[in-house]
Amino acid sequence: MSETTKKIIQKTNGLTTTLIITAAAIIIGLIGYSCSPTTKSPMDPSRKVNARDLNIEYQVWLAEQDVYQTKFKLAAEDIDAQTQQFTAIGKAIQNLAAGGVPNIPGLMQLLLGAGFTGLLIDNIRRPKNDSKS
Repeated sequence: MSETTKKIIQKTNGLTTTLIITAAAIIIGLIGYSCSPTTKSPMDPSRKVNARDLNIEYQVWLAEQDVYQTKFKLAAEDIDAQTQQFTAIGKAIQNLAAGGVPNIPGLMQLLLGAGFTGLLIDNIRRPKNDSKS
């Protein structure tokens, strides 16, 4: 060994325990600080998430629920509109059957308008690759 190495060993001989304890404390502190708690993701159980990622997934889930809620509202409004059209057609037919004054132009407009609207809505809803009528 060189003379310098021997001097370093002699001077640090009393500090060896202190250096080892300090190094161990730094390593344990880094491990404790860098590790964050994780859990299984509710959306993808094969993945682990921390608190921040869990919050992001929750916000995404909430946004998806808003989208589904809007879709259900629109579907309910569509059903209500169709029900109103059927009711109007039924009343017009009842008036004709009861011998009331026939409103032929009004009935034709109602039937053709409802039929055209239904045809338009069906064509909009139907996927482009669907060839069924």
